[in-house]
Amino acid sequence: MNRRNAALRFALDLDAGPRSRNGFVDTYAPRESEVLPAVREALRLHPAVSRVFRVNSGAHFSADESHRFIRYHDVDGMSDLWVWLKPPYAPLQAFVEVKRPGGRLSDNQRAFLEGASAHGHIAIVTASGSEAYASLQRALARIDAARGKAA
Repeated sequence: MNRRNAALRFALDLDAGPRSRNGFVDTYAPRESEVLPAVREALRLHPAVSRVFRVNSGAHFSADESHRFIRYHDVDGMSDLWVWLKPPYAPLQAFVEVKRPGGRLSDNQRAFLEGASAHGHIAIVTASGSEAYASLQRALARIDAARGKAA
């Protein structure tokens, strides 16, 4: 097995679900911050993906005496991951919102993804690396079918 395939198997296995340890089933639901690295790695390893960017959201007060309010960006509902695709799919992009298992989209996140989709981009909501990889694969297959290519 080559290094790329081994890395892909690792990324997809990070979110394999409950595991049995010493006869007990671990039903721990991971936080979004624990799911996101597996999703990012799985997408990075997809052959149609050029780059995967993490988009930090939020704000904080500066640490200096001014205590200025600093926002990381001004796009409400921006997805966690911004994915550049390689030709023949470029200039299409994918926007991926990562949620913990059972997590829900906010109204702003839903509106952002609907807007991206309305402009022809791929919008994905996922709770695992394997789900993200499969969702991207299905979206690209639909694009290929619409363009008249064999899937």
